[in-house]
Amino acid sequence: MAFDGPEALEIAGDFLPSIVFLDVGLPGLSGYEVVRRMRGLRGWARLPIVALTGYARASDVALALEAGFSSHIAKPIDVERLHVLIDDLVRDAIAKP
Repeated sequence: MAFDGPEALEIAGDFLPSIVFLDVGLPGLSGYEVVRRMRGLRGWARLPIVALTGYARASDVALALEAGFSSHIAKPIDVERLHVLIDDLVRDAIAKP
């Protein structure tokens, strides 16, 4: 867990998780900038990274996807939707070599 953008990038350099949930409203660096930089790290190009945000308009989703997020989920998080999203991301990750 990281509490700001720079810390998230520092942690990202130390290990490769299976999935990342990243708030877009981080102090220091926005989640949009963090995901752009994470995508440049070795092994992170196809890693599922989910944008967490209180903004859920179609333009917000598009902005997240353009920045490099795999998916977008609005807060407050619907647990059932979260389970479906994780299942879909895992399935996609397994299907892609």
